[in-house]
Amino acid sequence: PEVPEMEKEDSILREERIGRVSEWIKIACLLIIAIVALGVGLIYLEFLLVPLVLARFCVYLFQPFINFMVGKKALLPRVPWCRIHLPRPLAVLVSFIITFIFIAL
Repeated sequence: PEVPEMEKEDSILREERIGRVSEWIKIACLLIIAIVALGVGLIYLEFLLVPLVLARFCVYLFQPFINFMVGKKALLPRVPWCRIHLPRPLAVLVSFIITFIFIAL
């Protein structure tokens, strides 16, 4: 018995739809596995990530002050003589000393 053309097209469309749905299910499962693996990794690497995040925050916090001491930025934008020209390592050291003094108070 011959299958009518409409049934063949419907079966092909149904198979394509099932294939797309199965691909989305695979992607969703892999995404869930990746999220769980990332969470486990973050838990086990907490001892390493906390100091790195704190260090990046300190860099973000001290960068304007260091740029001022190096001479990249002036204290007053239109006053050219209002710049300090220190070497960068010395500027970092000075900013740390000022920060520790501020924390100690």
